[in-house]
Amino acid sequence: MTFTWGFIVIFVIILFPGLLIRRLYFYGEFSSQFNGGISLLHVLAYSLFPGLFVAIISYLIFDKWGTTLDLNQYLLDYKAIINLENSKSLPKDLGDSLKNEIIPFLTLEYLLTVLIGIVSGPIVRILRLDYFKIFRFKNYWFYLISNQHKRLPKYRTSFNKNKKFLFTVADVLVQTETGNKLYSGIVVDYELEDNSCDNLSKIVLKETHRYSNNNLTNERLEIPGDLFVVDCKNLLNINFTYAYDDDNKGRAIVFKNWVYYSAIALMIAIIPLFIIQFDKIQYPIYLTYWEFSFIGKLLAYLSVVQIIHILNPFYQVDGNVHLMQWSLLKNKGIWLIAFMFLLYIVEIV
Repeated sequence: MTFTWGFIVIFVIILFPGLLIRRLYFYGEFSSQFNGGISLLHVLAYSLFPGLFVAIISYLIFDKWGTTLDLNQYLLDYKAIINLENSKSLPKDLGDSLKNEIIPFLTLEYLLTVLIGIVSGPIVRILRLDYFKIFRFKNYWFYLISNQHKRLPKYRTSFNKNKKFLFTVADVLVQTETGNKLYSGIVVDYELEDNSCDNLSKIVLKETHRYSNNNLTNERLEIPGDLFVVDCKNLLNINFTYAYDDDNKGRAIVFKNWVYYSAIALMIAIIPLFIIQFDKIQYPIYLTYWEFSFIGKLLAYLSVVQIIHILNPFYQVDGNVHLMQWSLLKNKGIWLIAFMFLLYIVEIV
């Protein structure tokens, strides 16, 4: 019984947050790397460091800005939990600790876990930390198809990194029962094999053509339809050609993405301040917030989010970040006024 409760404590505080960070870190194109063919034991081992990291950060924040944590008392609480089966009711000290310290601490830890997991992967990409091999994702097809490989040391001298990338054209040679087939088109999407970061399963093309045989100089035939899915089970080779815009917009795109995603991260990062009351924050506006009703607190948070939106000069459409238009900025201002007016009605009038 002692080992069972001990494992539950370690799992809740360290292992599960670490697993959650890893799962959120490997987002989108890199999700197959979460287990990537490794055993469950290895997955748990790889989760120890991020789990310990978020547990330590949560402890330091909670101890600094929230209630002072008494580790000796928690050891006594742990012993009380072990002996629960010999007691008909929950000890009063344990109940108070759960309500005032343990549950708020776990709430803070899991909020930080989600925040770190969600933003860490995109931050690695936006700040180009995957230039360093230790941070590089194993899905090298992503780098090749999206033209991100030009950032890597092996390739960067061969490309003009400041030109705006438009799309990738793939020439795909596959083996079929009737012989080798060559298809060419603009890459729309691709899939990897299950639990694999190395092998292509399918590649989706548009404006697709096929060739009568392996010789590119022979007849080029258009394939009717919008999208063409190539099964890569018997892939022989593949050739990529990258199309660029002549305008020099690369650095501007990086800057816009950085500002936009920093604002998103800030909106997520402030959530704990609106859920957990930190006793050591004594600003009058913060203390007033905790006197609000649930509706008032929700309206206050939405008002702050709208302020961040207004201060962020960019917005995203279809994965691309653009400069904020006056009509959108005006709409956000109207929403901010509406939220603050409702807050005034609910809490002051």
